[in-house]
Amino acid sequence: MKQTHVEIWVGLFILAGFLAFCYLAFNLGEMTLFSDAKRMTITAAFDNISGVKKGSSVQIAGVPVGTVTRVTLNDQNVGQVSMKVDNTLKIPVDSMASVKSQGIVGDKYIQITLGGDKKFVQEGGALLDTESAVDIDSLLGSFAFGGVQKVANGSSTMAIKADFDNISGVKKGTPVLIAGVPVGTVTQVVLNGHSVAEVLMKVEKTLQIPTDSVASVKSQGIIGGKYIQISLGGGSELVREGGELVETESAVDLESLISKFAFGGVQKEK
Repeated sequence: MKQTHVEIWVGLFILAGFLAFCYLAFNLGEMTLFSDAKRMTITAAFDNISGVKKGSSVQIAGVPVGTVTRVTLNDQNVGQVSMKVDNTLKIPVDSMASVKSQGIVGDKYIQITLGGDKKFVQEGGALLDTESAVDIDSLLGSFAFGGVQKVANGSSTMAIKADFDNISGVKKGTPVLIAGVPVGTVTQVVLNGHSVAEVLMKVEKTLQIPTDSVASVKSQGIIGGKYIQISLGGGSELVREGGELVETESAVDLESLISKFAFGGVQKEK
């Protein structure tokens, strides 16, 4: 009889632990059962959505109201974000969607700043006023120098290349992005005959990349991982299989940048 009581208490303890786990999973994870029935889908397009991914938080006034469900590159080669938000919200059509981050090195999220229009966004609607992610590398470079998804393999990709004076942090497997959307990966990094770093990439073959586009080495925040960003040009001639992006922007040398800022660019005398 005593053994039976022990087994009952053990069973109750396990059940309580399981229920506690379920509570944490659904509440702390900001998930609720049958939540899709209470949410609507809206979209927003950004020039740069670097760091935003499926599952990223959508917030209004710092309060989570939804999540990002999809990040794609649309027909205009602009990053498009699909979001599921609470369908009881009244979001004016002139509201702004912005890419923000939790601190300097925190996760990215979408912030919706409500407008004043009397017309509200409905299911399947879009927020037209957007603010893209801050490009930390370009910001630092401008301050210092005054302005100086998995991609399928095989036949669905094409090989292109670009040369850089400095590719610190770039390696095989580094992502290639357009408007913050992953469109390929780095397949090889070699030093060519001119002692310049040559980066070989595999990108989606369906992309239309003008030959005057710029390939830049960027980073996710100050200490984040590196990636190659392709900023599309306006020329009519497109890069083909085995082609090259001639216009490039190398990695920012943070050590030199800090030294220049701290010591005014003074060099040691020989």
